[in-house]
Amino acid sequence: MASHPQSGQPSTPSAKPMRAPRIEADKKYRANHLEAVRKHDRERKRKWHAEHVAEHRRLVRLWRYNNPELARAKDWRNRVRRKRCKHKNGGSFTASQWTELKQRYQNRCLCCHRSETALLQLGLKLVPDHVLALVKGGTNDISNIQPLCHGTEGCNNKKGTLHIDYRGAVEQRTSESTKAT
Repeated sequence: MASHPQSGQPSTPSAKPMRAPRIEADKKYRANHLEAVRKHDRERKRKWHAEHVAEHRRLVRLWRYNNPELARAKDWRNRVRRKRCKHKNGGSFTASQWTELKQRYQNRCLCCHRSETALLQLGLKLVPDHVLALVKGGTNDISNIQPLCHGTEGCNNKKGTLHIDYRGAVEQRTSESTKAT
């Protein structure tokens, strides 16, 4: 009887035929429970990404370096998708409206409350964030915009496409401080 090359244990000739039924059973389970399996896979990936942020960034950079044409195509598709969402959902705002909105909130990120000058020192910048993301049907109107910081570890990056409105919390805090005086 032949032995396993690494363990030295005798290899069983029946091991390979046992895998085929298991593989078929797994395929059937996945087909019958597709949504649950997808949810489990998404949760597992989300957990891994949360625990391995630096490793994920390194892998993405490496992939982009090794696949420049695919990376450019992916960037182009994302730009086109975003442009279509803006056009389809409607709305727009001017630079002066954006400046007024920032001044209304004292040129601060509504999530972390850091000023625009402090953000610049950290390599971040204050950007317009859609309260209801464009991909989820939000408009590109100033009424759907809030100032958040953007960059590595920026609040806008962490928020992603979640529907989180920081404007109400800031306005509530402002009204409470004026009542106290």
